[in-house]
Amino acid sequence: MNEQKAWSQMQEDLKKLSTRSRRILAKGSTHNVHRDRSELVVKEVLSFLEEVRGAVKEPASYGSTVVQ
Repeated sequence: MNEQKAWSQMQEDLKKLSTRSRRILAKGSTHNVHRDRSELVVKEVLSFLEEVRGAVKEPASYGSTVVQ
């Protein structure tokens, strides 16, 4: 298994530690996603806050890995 596949598998394994997790791969971003794709980070944080506050239902996407 090459390094990239091993890293990806470890990330998938981490996702399994919670029933409320999602993995989002930020297209066009480096490790500095907060700089490269700040709009995505803001969108996801606001969405999470709405869920925690009970303003919206939990997404059906828990447990998924998506590319945005």
